Amino acid sequence: YFAYGMNTNLREMSSRCPKSTLIGKAAIADQKLVFRSVADYEYSYGDTLYGALWVITDKCEESLDKLEGYPNLYDKEFKICALIQSFNKNFKPGIFKTMLYKMNSNNIAYPSDYYLDCLVLGYKANKLPKQQLVNAIRDTL
Repeated sequence: YFAYGMNTNLREMSSRCPKSTLIGKAAIADQKLVFRSVADYEYSYGDTLYGALWVITDKCEESLDKLEGYPNLYDKEFKICALIQSFNKNFKPGIFKTMLYKMNSNNIAYPSDYYLDCLVLGYKANKLPKQQLVNAIRDTL
């Protein structure tokens, strides 16, 4: 599972998916972070979407489905990502096929301060570039 929004936050993810395992920092080419009140992504040639790569159980996926409002608010997509920094000795950097949630709306909207604070903590913990958040906020304004 590739998390690029609230589920980059270790505390949030551990409360939703206690059996999940963080693998590390990953990237998906030709995508960028956008805000539709919450995190989403869209195609953007030459950009890179950074996120946290997780191993999740079926129960974790059920929990995430409820959180993400699947299939009404978000749908699931599968993409190729590059694990660029492993935090887990059982995984080496490489290419993985991953599941991620894609919002079913195209309405751009600014996120709440609480939500942004949650993302900042997650990005810091996973060594994700803060510039990704800055760019998405700028594009929202």
